[in-house]
Amino acid sequence: MKSTSRWLIPLLLALLLVVAVLWLLRSEFVADRVDDEVVPDSVPVAETDDAVFEEAPLAANVVTGLEIPWSIAFFQDGSFVFTERVGRLRYYDIDTGLAPEPLFDPEDFDHLGE
Repeated sequence: MKSTSRWLIPLLLALLLVVAVLWLLRSEFVADRVDDEVVPDSVPVAETDDAVFEEAPLAANVVTGLEIPWSIAFFQDGSFVFTERVGRLRYYDIDTGLAPEPLFDPEDFDHLGE
């Protein structure tokens, strides 16, 4: 038992010293982190005139009645394909609208979770 206490006491004292130093310096570590995470109140304005819009961009529903649209890919002609969470792959043509049948419709697809 005596040999154990011989190295245990210096070890505990060293550990106590390390904890005390970290406790005293904690405010400097926290202050540095908080300063790095400060979010500005405003966003700087662009210096060029390239980003000026005469009118606000238009947002509109193009396709309705879908079951949780999931991913989308556009083609050069303006048409696009997209997936629904249930697994269907659908096609939308800019001239004719939504194709009546899905390009792919898996049967017995388990769409739980992500």
